[in-house]
Amino acid sequence: IAAAVKKELADFLEVSDEEIIITRNATEALNIAIQGYPFKPGDEVLLNQIDYFSMTETFRMLEKRGQLKVNTFDMPLLPAGDDEIVDMYKKQVTEKTRVILLTHVSNINGLIIPVAKIAAMARAKGIDTITDSAHALGHVKFSLPQLGSDFVGLNLHKWMGNPVGAGVLYIKKERIREMQPLFGDVTASDDRINKLAHFGTTPFAVIMTIPDSLAFHRMLGIERISARLQYLKNTWVNIVKDYPGVEMVTPGADQLSCAIASFRIRNKTSADVADHLFRQHQILTVSRTLGNQGCVRVTPSVYNNAGNLQQLAAAIKAYAG
Repeated sequence: IAAAVKKELADFLEVSDEEIIITRNATEALNIAIQGYPFKPGDEVLLNQIDYFSMTETFRMLEKRGQLKVNTFDMPLLPAGDDEIVDMYKKQVTEKTRVILLTHVSNINGLIIPVAKIAAMARAKGIDTITDSAHALGHVKFSLPQLGSDFVGLNLHKWMGNPVGAGVLYIKKERIREMQPLFGDVTASDDRINKLAHFGTTPFAVIMTIPDSLAFHRMLGIERISARLQYLKNTWVNIVKDYPGVEMVTPGADQLSCAIASFRIRNKTSADVADHLFRQHQILTVSRTLGNQGCVRVTPSVYNNAGNLQQLAAAIKAYAG
């Protein structure tokens, strides 16, 4: 059954089932990729402040062990377009940059990174990209092969709606041989991705639910899902974006964000804002770390309606004063 599920999932992702393993989440998938990557002494990696903290910590751990050097930069929160983002990465690479971590859709402010464009730029310089697509799958339209990234981690429990306990690691077939297993395995063939999947008992009941999640998304279609999410985001953002005391930290252009958008209220901590919205209005938002002020992330899903987001906007304005 697991093999059949893996084959169906690979077809959904437009890749070979010999290029994916089902993990327990994207963090596990990306740890397998990052810690298995063939870094050499002196190699550098490039990160920024809106990359997912678990991946940042993995690279910092390897740096602490003396396996690589981490370079960081501040990503503009409100870039004008893809070209500005690509140029930002291009300016930060050095002769020693071996890997760029790309967070496809930021969990902090929802910024959509033009992965394919950055990967192409990096490849021309002999640099690999490891891509965190945890918030992209089922949220925004993309083709996994066309991303041009040889190492991609994805989640099924976020926008795909699968029960918690299923993620995916994709590694381009010709890159598998050079990867070292994170979990001990001396029996699997060096060129088989299964050598990276020796992590003990997996939640097979969760794995068996994957075909239902895929069927649901095929029924809705990613175009309709993304359009719905854009509509819901714009519903509340357009009401509060110019309101005194409210600061948006997510770009408004549709190609630069989809469902996720984040904001701040002047002179109030993000934790206080999120707590107020939940306690006083039963609206669930999330406080996120971002610079000194943090931000409040709003994440509607397809089952929300415009009225829900209008209530959110009214609550934000009232709290902003």
